[in-house]
Amino acid sequence: VSSRKYTNIYTMEIQQIDFKMKIDLQGSLLALKEGESRAIPNKYVKPSGVRSSIKWLNQKGYSFTCTENGCFDYIIVTRLK
Repeated sequence: VSSRKYTNIYTMEIQQIDFKMKIDLQGSLLALKEGESRAIPNKYVKPSGVRSSIKWLNQKGYSFTCTENGCFDYIIVTRLK
């Protein structure tokens, strides 16, 4: 995530802009090899978003599992098939 500074011409204050990056979660999950596990930090994608992507991919014929047990700020995803 990059940021740039700009000057507000009315108050002459410098403010920081945060740019958002687009994350292709389903593409990243499909790039995993069978039997491979990865941790996805919650600051990038909410766990509910990961679970819904996994549900959608499982309906399409792929096989993924995820767990948050023992994970404070990330979710672990494993590709089974």
